[in-house]
Amino acid sequence: MILQGIAVSEGIGIGRVRSLNDSRKTAVRKYTDVPEKEREKLIKAGTQAEAQLEELYQKTLAEAGKEAAEIFLAQKMMLRDPEYLGEIEKRMAAEPVTAAYAVKTATESFLSVFENLDEPYFRERSLDLKDVSELLLNALAETEEEETSAEKTEEPFVFCAETITPSGLMKIPRNQICALITANDSLQNHTAILCRIRNIPAITGIPIPENIDGQMAVIDGNKGILYLDPDEKLLRQYKTKTGEKAEAKTQPRSLRNQTNTFPVYANISGPEDLNAALENGADGIGLYRTEFAYLQKDSLPTEEELFQQYRTAAEKMSPAKVIIRTVDFGGDKTPEYLKLPEENAPSLRGTAFALSCPDILRAQLRAIYRASAYGNLAVMFPMIHDQEEFAAALSLTEEIKQELSAEGTHYANIPRGCMIETRSAVTCADQLAETADFFSIGTNDLEADLTGRSRYIGGKGSSEEQKQLLLETIRKITQAGKKRGIPVGICGELASDPALTGSLIPLGINSLSVNAVNIKRIREQYQILNGEVTLL
Repeated sequence: MILQGIAVSEGIGIGRVRSLNDSRKTAVRKYTDVPEKEREKLIKAGTQAEAQLEELYQKTLAEAGKEAAEIFLAQKMMLRDPEYLGEIEKRMAAEPVTAAYAVKTATESFLSVFENLDEPYFRERSLDLKDVSELLLNALAETEEEETSAEKTEEPFVFCAETITPSGLMKIPRNQICALITANDSLQNHTAILCRIRNIPAITGIPIPENIDGQMAVIDGNKGILYLDPDEKLLRQYKTKTGEKAEAKTQPRSLRNQTNTFPVYANISGPEDLNAALENGADGIGLYRTEFAYLQKDSLPTEEELFQQYRTAAEKMSPAKVIIRTVDFGGDKTPEYLKLPEENAPSLRGTAFALSCPDILRAQLRAIYRASAYGNLAVMFPMIHDQEEFAAALSLTEEIKQELSAEGTHYANIPRGCMIETRSAVTCADQLAETADFFSIGTNDLEADLTGRSRYIGGKGSSEEQKQLLLETIRKITQAGKKRGIPVGICGELASDPALTGSLIPLGINSLSVNAVNIKRIREQYQILNGEVTLL
């Protein structure tokens, strides 16, 4: 069977189909003899749903960046919305129905309004509301969603559903999903965006046939085609295509027959992202966000666990470079299990935060240096404010190297970089360049510090003055690096905007690091500019 849909996220997926259930269908009309108990259940479910949204926010923040994670901040606000909660309470007060049925009917009432409006904004809000209600209903049922159970399977599934919410997608481990097909999702909704960020081939607008579970499927996310129960010839053709693609990309692009020398690296959040980096032709890893290894657990990962993850990255990308950022905790990125002194919590962030928790940082640095014996690693420290802070971090690396030497453990004398993300770091960039082996500019936080904005300069509402301020600041940083002969890269959202590539390269930037799905278009833009732009 061949079904034509709408391509949402590029790529090819081959696997057996697994259907996702819509938990809202389980909320049937029921009455209760103890309305007060139902209200208590609703309050408890709201607390549980909010905790789940916070977990999803942290996971997405680590895996896909701040802009994608803000989807779940918006949903947390919706979960607290007095109109929505008031409508649920109103229905429970009118007749003694269960909390689950009140949530279901209140949600349907809001959706009937949202979905009849032409504005894209309200269509997005309807998807968020579906997500929020689903979390509430699951919490009320005191069961986990079937679709998010982390079965251990040899091969990933092709997941299918009438629709799937952002939280439903993010709860599926990346290694368990090879493609996604949906019937009703909009081409521009949050789920589609997350598919592209996570490099999941996806098609929408597909009528889901009955008894689809267990059937073999091929999803061509480039053409928007679903092949159900394909014959051996077609299956061979697509397996050959994916095999050739994988073989061509088993090494970083910098090791293949390319002529330009301007590297475009990938940003990753863990070993599970390495395949996407390779498949998209990354020249290496410019930013390994290490927070996810901490955020996905209920306790600190061990040094050995971290070592195995970093070793995997080093070996898989070798001999290309992998730049590992030490933990960037603080603010809204702090695991709940870290019980920190109150005086530490409000203001510390990045390296200052890590230095206030030396046992955590020491374990991570030991893991990084141990893994350095297996590939081409570098380490960089986030949110540096001044020379003293960076010197303290460097001093700790020296202690770690002495410890490992005393133990007879092999390690490499890896480059140590400084992230420039604060105005104070820009002010002392000349001095920081004296001891740093490289600079990496985190434009998201840098722009927020410079202008008070939380989004990159390509975002809605950016002014020309803000753009010029940030670009001029980047020029100052690259000049400081050039004076001391150290490379300067960018790993923030700014690097992912092809419209700005031509503005960044003349400033003296030596590399860009972006989410894997953006590598191709950034490289294409560079190739267009190549010959017209002089690298400084």
